[in-house]
Amino acid sequence: MFSMMMTEGQIYTMLCVTSAMVCMTDAVLLLNMRGFLREMDRKLYRPERYISARITLGLAFLIMGLMTAGLIFKGLATPTEKFFSIGNLVISSSQALLFTIATLALLNSRLVRRGVILLNCLPILVFVAAYFIFIEHGGIGRGICYCFFTFYVVQLILYTIVFAVERKEYIHKLKVNCTAEEFKKCRNNGVTWIFVSALLVGILALASYFFTEYWQLSTFVFTYTVFYTVVTIYFLKYAVRSAEIEDITADDRDF
Repeated sequence: MFSMMMTEGQIYTMLCVTSAMVCMTDAVLLLNMRGFLREMDRKLYRPERYISARITLGLAFLIMGLMTAGLIFKGLATPTEKFFSIGNLVISSSQALLFTIATLALLNSRLVRRGVILLNCLPILVFVAAYFIFIEHGGIGRGICYCFFTFYVVQLILYTIVFAVERKEYIHKLKVNCTAEEFKKCRNNGVTWIFVSALLVGILALASYFFTEYWQLSTFVFTYTVFYTVVTIYFLKYAVRSAEIEDITADDRDF
């Protein structure tokens, strides 16, 4: 009876509030690694790739939670107002970047460098700065958002290509340097599934800019909230396995 009394807009708002809380919780769980690091200190190798990936994902979820909370505080856009809004573009673009970095970190630690990350963050910062410089000029602001949206599409394409190349190279190195048993243990199919799932969520985010109904936005929010929770659970359980993989591959600097 209560749900029947709620409007679609109220249900959407409730889902966004829930999503912000879930993302913040996921971020805390991923960023809190004291016990895990103490345990790793007793092992021969620290799973540096896993640590980098987990921190990156924690930051991604933190950004998602904080920005969603900010949008709620400001007042959630209606389906028509959401069209190419700067806040949602920042969320989409930053999530694409951080998820890619997190998954690549488990394949090639050399790709996770401060300079590389900052270089990829630069276009996002430029778009945001340009938008606020011309915030009083509606036409220019909309043009900037269109350009930002185009950049986001290019991001998804380029990141997919980079991941595919690095995944192929990672598998090749495993075949060359590892035994059949080690190869099976280190193949990391779960990481590929995470990237592919994140890519699908990213494509859904692209589609969401054209949604005209609250139920469509609600479906999108529910989908990525569940996805983030599943990824968090996977990464928390992945900790022990990551240490085993690091023991096998740590001596090879190509990994």
